[in-house]
Amino acid sequence: MSSRATRVLTKGTLLAATVLASWLCTPIALAQTLVWDPSPGPAVTGYTLHVGYASGVYEYGIDVGPGTSRPLPPLAAGRTHYFAVSAYDASGRYSAYSNEVVLSRQDAERVPLAVAFTAEPVTGTAPLTVRFVPSASGAIASFRWDFGDGSGGVSDSSMPLTAIAHTYDHAGTYPVTFTVAGPAGQRSSEGATPIRVLGDGGDDCPCSLWDSGVPTVADDGSSAPITVGLRFATARNGVITAIRFYRSPANVGPHLGELWTATGGRLGAVAFAEGTPPGWQEARFATPVPVVAGEVYVATYHAPNGHVARDNGAFLKGVANGPLLAPAHRISAPNGAFAHGPPSTFPRDGDKQANFWVDVVFVPTSAASDRAAPPASPRLVQ
Repeated sequence: MSSRATRVLTKGTLLAATVLASWLCTPIALAQTLVWDPSPGPAVTGYTLHVGYASGVYEYGIDVGPGTSRPLPPLAAGRTHYFAVSAYDASGRYSAYSNEVVLSRQDAERVPLAVAFTAEPVTGTAPLTVRFVPSASGAIASFRWDFGDGSGGVSDSSMPLTAIAHTYDHAGTYPVTFTVAGPAGQRSSEGATPIRVLGDGGDDCPCSLWDSGVPTVADDGSSAPITVGLRFATARNGVITAIRFYRSPANVGPHLGELWTATGGRLGAVAFAEGTPPGWQEARFATPVPVVAGEVYVATYHAPNGHVARDNGAFLKGVANGPLLAPAHRISAPNGAFAHGPPSTFPRDGDKQANFWVDVVFVPTSAASDRAAPPASPRLVQ
């Protein structure tokens, strides 16, 4: 084993006798993703994918975290690439390398060009540093970041795709685009939820995402019981004082509103008044629910007789209004979200990037309180 490989491993004592992947070379050459078996034992906390141009000699590593798959990184033209995986624990000890998978640029050219990235956080007060984590597959000649504020740049395929941090110094909403190009000039681009940056002055609040807007389709025509929701984040620390939704005449109650964490922990519930005219409904929490800037929450209401408002395609991109932001729909984090069944069912499904016209009322704390707050916990978006 080369000295370069040895240096990778000597960050800590080797994990004892860890057996990693059972790799199948033929399917991987035609797939978009490298996949490995999990390392046995409870001590493993994550994996590193190693990439090199000679067997056992790895030029760089990609920290995959606890996952057991990773899209193909860009492959340099005219070179054979060697991939292996090692496991690590919380103390920084590494396992031996797994068996290798060998891929050439010609193999990768049979893989469709694809690209994606995540951003964290998506909202905050200037100066705001955002961490972008890209992934791509296929034969890639170059890739380009456009951070929406006039900065970015192009890198060729000899540079590894790694996480990158960018700082926004001024208030504004910044659309971010990540583009990869293939050797024949073909391109694939991914635009994420816009980055929303606030100044110290904040925004006029109480605030809602939809304000007095009205849906194009106020009644979807279905009478099945359903819980529908809005996935949202705030750019400032504060409290949610109420949940809102737009009601069609046939959408009769009783209606239950609830606020959840992104993973389904219930934070509060409120009952809506019955017998009110159709249109916007609002129910206030007896005690406002605190929320942390940059964290994602889900606001829902249950319609026992269906007939909810629904505008498809609303969350193809993220939506921002003042300090409130609704992220773009993703398969792993749908927006809007729904669940058929009884009340207090956390919605995990999504369909056609639909806006079900659920909303919240948000009141921020002072800018001084925002600056004193600890950073938000890391969150993997996709």
